[in-house]
Amino acid sequence: IPDVNQTYTVHVSFVDSGNAVLQNPYNSPKFVVGTPYDVSEYIPATITANGHHYVQTGASASTNGTVTKANEAVNITVTYAIDDTGAVDNDGNDQPNGIPDDNE
Repeated sequence: IPDVNQTYTVHVSFVDSGNAVLQNPYNSPKFVVGTPYDVSEYIPATITANGHHYVQTGASASTNGTVTKANEAVNITVTYAIDDTGAVDNDGNDQPNGIPDDNE
């Protein structure tokens, strides 16, 4: 039986490839040690910030799992790359296409 007094939290940061913050972090409510977490629904595939469109390129840790030690925080850094071009709208304007611009 999990001890409800033994908890942990999950902290998710959203940064670009230069480690600049793109949006406020997500901090989970407390989870009881031994129970699973899944924060994937709080991690967007794309972010619009600083006049750019960004697409997710990776995460520093799994977005789901189970912690077995009390008072241990799970820290996840999700990285995004600029995706401003690659597709063209009906007016001939560049649009994001889901591929980081550095890879096109």
